[in-house]
Amino acid sequence: MWLKASADILTCFIIYYKMWKFPRTLILLLVLLFTLLYLTDAKKKSHKKSAKPQQPQKSSIKRPTSTSPELYCNACQAITRELLKKLRHRTSESDVIEALDDICNPELYMTYEFPPPEMREGCEAFIMDWEEVFEKEMQQRQGNSAVEQRICYEVSEACRNVDVKDAPRFDNQIFVDGQPVPVGEGGKVNLKGDEQHIEL
Repeated sequence: MWLKASADILTCFIIYYKMWKFPRTLILLLVLLFTLLYLTDAKKKSHKKSAKPQQPQKSSIKRPTSTSPELYCNACQAITRELLKKLRHRTSESDVIEALDDICNPELYMTYEFPPPEMREGCEAFIMDWEEVFEKEMQQRQGNSAVEQRICYEVSEACRNVDVKDAPRFDNQIFVDGQPVPVGEGGKVNLKGDEQHIEL
């Protein structure tokens, strides 16, 4: 747009120059002015197009939307740790497959960030897409120390830009006798007015 306008104005000045004999320096100055205006406008337009901030991708692209990034990451960490407990130093295919057989059993996940029923859901969501990766990585591992980093951060990216400590600690409400009861700060539940508090 500016280029066309600059060209039109330049044409007008050339015509006037021939007719009125404008000084050449004035024409050069005007040409430079319009060129500068054009370049400034083009730079603003290109800056607006590239100004969209990119958010870092959080967690794996295979993570189901119904599973939080924190749960997905913690499930990966827990599966890896539980497999390493079961396998110890063994790396044979049959040992790895046997260890993976009942890996989503909630009884294995009593000490993790999420309650066992949620860990089971996270485990099932994770293992659905990454079971072959676990088989391969557990068989090819040279030691146990780098396996979690390799599977959860590098290969599956389940823990990429995720801090499991950011997971919500309490639900907003619980159900008592089929009725929803709000949960206050620190997990306190007020059942009847202010007289009775239950800490979770």
